[in-house]
Amino acid sequence: MQKIGFKLRYGAESFYVDRYWDPLPPVYINGKQIDNVSYNKMFGLPQIYENIPNLNKEIHLMDRVPEVIELAKSGTAKLQYYQLLRSFDEYNLD
Repeated sequence: MQKIGFKLRYGAESFYVDRYWDPLPPVYINGKQIDNVSYNKMFGLPQIYENIPNLNKEIHLMDRVPEVIELAKSGTAKLQYYQLLRSFDEYNLD
């Protein structure tokens, strides 16, 4: 989606969180179990937050970024989804 012009909405990631009463199932890739931190890294977390560009704070959830970084590194959370957005202001729809 990013190759066709969509961009990440920073801070809008959602995670499954491991709980004793609702444990996360293990993730296997090519028959090998990977931990949650490695899983999150496969999707660019928390690396995408190392050099954050100047962003519109009305669109991006910058106050939530520290929590997203903490969850991505915790080992007890696995990325569920992230939001992408696309501005259609650049299109002339007349």
